[in-house]
Amino acid sequence: SSLLSLLITLLSSFTILSPCGWTEKKCWNNTGRCRNQCKSTETDHSTCANKKRCCVPTDRVKIWPGFPQGYLKIAE
Repeated sequence: SSLLSLLITLLSSFTILSPCGWTEKKCWNNTGRCRNQCKSTETDHSTCANKKRCCVPTDRVKIWPGFPQGYLKIAE
């Protein structure tokens, strides 16, 4: 019983201490992450279902010339 409560306490503290947390949703083919604000190394691709921004690492994004601005493709 006390071991179980210790385990629950430890697991919940890892979630709080981790920079991304275990609850952060992924978007755009699991390349991006849903965040309130994108990091400086990320591009705001679209809006997630939870109304947050889909932030994709800039090095994983390619903007196609001739397409509307914001049309992005996963860089190969």
